[in-house]
Amino acid sequence: MVDSQRTFPAPSDKLTEIRRARESGEGFSSIKHVALYFDVSIATIYNWMNQGVIPKAYKIGGRRRFKNSELAKAEALHEQV
Repeated sequence: MVDSQRTFPAPSDKLTEIRRARESGEGFSSIKHVALYFDVSIATIYNWMNQGVIPKAYKIGGRRRFKNSELAKAEALHEQV
């Protein structure tokens, strides 16, 4: 298959999918998806983890994932401040 024939989700579609998963509080999100959600770099996500701004990620299958429910709680806490 030629690359020009493939259909890729539009960035806004992917962001909508990430928002929906994050706001539902179910499942896990990758560091990349969390960075897209907050519109920051992946390095910022690591900095936030080290500073305690967001919860530490779990290692699942050798990859780091965040529980969406924990991210929602952390975000709500920081919005109050």
